[in-house]
Amino acid sequence: MAVQVVYKANFDYCATYEKLRQSTVGALDVTQKGLIWFKFNGTRTVFLLTPGGFIQVKWSDLEEKKVLFKVFKGLLVPAAGKKLTVKPLKQQVWVDYPAPPDFKLYWCEAETEYVKQAEFDPSLMEPVEKAVEELRRQLYFLREPTVMEVAVKVGKTPETARLMLYEMAAKIGWREQSGEEAEKEAEEAINLAGWMKWRAEDGQNHKLAEMAQEAMCTASPHIVKRAEKILKNFPELAPEAKPSHSKRDGESSFYTSAGLSEWPEEAKKAWRKVFLKKPPTSSSGTRTTIAFVTRKWL
Repeated sequence: MAVQVVYKANFDYCATYEKLRQSTVGALDVTQKGLIWFKFNGTRTVFLLTPGGFIQVKWSDLEEKKVLFKVFKGLLVPAAGKKLTVKPLKQQVWVDYPAPPDFKLYWCEAETEYVKQAEFDPSLMEPVEKAVEELRRQLYFLREPTVMEVAVKVGKTPETARLMLYEMAAKIGWREQSGEEAEKEAEEAINLAGWMKWRAEDGQNHKLAEMAQEAMCTASPHIVKRAEKILKNFPELAPEAKPSHSKRDGESSFYTSAGLSEWPEEAKKAWRKVFLKKPPTSSSGTRTTIAFVTRKWL
C-alpha cells in the first residue's frame, strides 16, 4: 500500500542542498520549480523539498521507510540556532481496489510511525566496517557488498544492517548498487586498471598514452578508486595494453589496432564468481584486426 506524506520541517534549504550534494548515498537534482529532488541509491522512494520547508514523500515500500526516513532526517540541516523538527501534515493512501475483506483504517497520533524501529548501534560500527572491507576483498573489489551480505556477516537483521550502512556511508565509502550498475562499474574499473597498469610499467607509446589519458579523464572518481583497489590487490585481473602492429603472411597483410587485449583468465573467473554470469563483451579486448589481401595480376 503506497502512502504519500507531506511533512513540515525547519531545515535550511541552501545548506541542506549542499549537504545532499556532497553526500555519496543518492542522486540529487533541482526541478524547474526550484524543488530539491533526492533519491537514495538502489531505492525507489523520491524526496521533494521546497524552499518553504515542506517535504513530500511517496512511500511505496514500507521496508524502505523503516530505514530511510531516519537516515534522511540526518541529512537535513536545521535553520541556524534551531533544533531540527519534522512533523507530518497530510497523508494520502492508495488502496488496491477492491480492498481486501479484512481492510481497516485507523487514525493515530502524528508522532506514531507504522514502522519497525531499527536503532543505530555505535557498538556495531567497527564490526560493520570490518565486514564491508572483508566482503569487498572477497568480491575482488568489483562491486560493493549488499545489505543482506553485510547483515549475514555481522549476524544482524537486514533492517539494522541497512541503517548502519547508510549512517556510515560517508565514512566507509559504501553505497547501494543495482545489479546493472554494479556490473557496469566493474567492467569500467577492470579496463581502467589495465590502462593504469600500462602507465605504471611502460607509458612510452604515444597512441597508448593518449588512450590511457582519455580513459582516466572520462572515468568518474569512484571508478578510478575501484580500479586502483583492483590493481593494488589483484593486479592479475588487469588486461594488457598493446600498441598497434602489422604483419605480412604471403599475400595477406594484417593490421591490429592499439588498445586493451582480452581480459586475463583470472579476471573472467573473478567476474563469474562475483556476478554468476559470463563476462561482458569488452572482456574480449578493444583491439581490432584488419586483413588485407594483395593479388598479383598476370
